[in-house]
Amino acid sequence: MINDRIQEVERLKRLVTDAATSSGSGSDEEYKQLRNKIIKSQVLKELLPIFLKDSRSLMETLIILKLQYQDMLKEESILKIRSVVF
Repeated sequence: MINDRIQEVERLKRLVTDAATSSGSGSDEEYKQLRNKIIKSQVLKELLPIFLKDSRSLMETLIILKLQYQDMLKEESILKIRSVVF
């Protein structure tokens, strides 16, 4: 049972990573099934990143990741500008 959960978490991670780093494609149905199985476990649910708890589809997850990445790049640019100015 524990090995099954580990495999499901790893599969979800691969699915999201592949979708985020390649063409953005992936099985939305598989994402939903894996996410729902993992969320049913209270222990695993507590360990999930917030964007996986909130995103009911793979596309929602990718949008959130993209927005977070853009915010991170903006903050990085601001820090670089500040270091040059000061």
